[in-house]
Amino acid sequence: MIRPLIAPVTFCLAFAALVAGAVGAPSAAPKASASHVVSITMPAAVVDYKPGANLALVQANCAVCHGADYVYNQPPLTKAQWTGEVLKMRNAYKATIPDDAVEKIVEYLMAQNGKVASAPAPTAVVAQSATPVPAPAGAAAAIVQAKGFKFLPASLTVAAGTTVTFVNEDEAQHSFTAVDKTNGKPNFDSGELSKGGKWTHVFAKAGTYEYFCDDHAFMKGKIVVTAPSS
Repeated sequence: MIRPLIAPVTFCLAFAALVAGAVGAPSAAPKASASHVVSITMPAAVVDYKPGANLALVQANCAVCHGADYVYNQPPLTKAQWTGEVLKMRNAYKATIPDDAVEKIVEYLMAQNGKVASAPAPTAVVAQSATPVPAPAGAAAAIVQAKGFKFLPASLTVAAGTTVTFVNEDEAQHSFTAVDKTNGKPNFDSGELSKGGKWTHVFAKAGTYEYFCDDHAFMKGKIVVTAPSS
């Protein structure tokens, strides 16, 4: 006796219709999730800033970016080196450190992890790493100083053929290094100059010559050389 297949056929047709409806129906747009706040617990500081004069300034200006281990877990630095670090944080990393706070912060850092700079060797000013370019007789002259971790003046305009003398007035070493290069070498470079060190260069051709300090890249300057008047 053959049993009727009505029930199975009915089930199959119903299932097929269900699948077709699911495939053909447009998908519903995903619901936007509600905004939420994620809380992060920062690890406790391993090293705290120690008590001392100007501690409040250090906490207000330095602790925002880094922990005290940056100060203590490195060899002692000289005053010039700490000044360079503070100015780097302000000029390169845009820390909002007021001008009148720089020296006070450096005083705190020196008390915590500073060292007295040793006296330079007698020949340190004379023996520089770059040979000065001799100035032609009767040529115009100008001076640029590295002072307070700045080039003064930051922009200097001279006539073609002018001899510019670069002088380092800081305790820290500085260089006057051209930004533009030829065959991978700076077009001019004083090398590192100790305090009182001098180096001269003749700017013979008209143009704009940008330079920086190789040790403190935030120190930048510019020499604008004009063509000689006819």
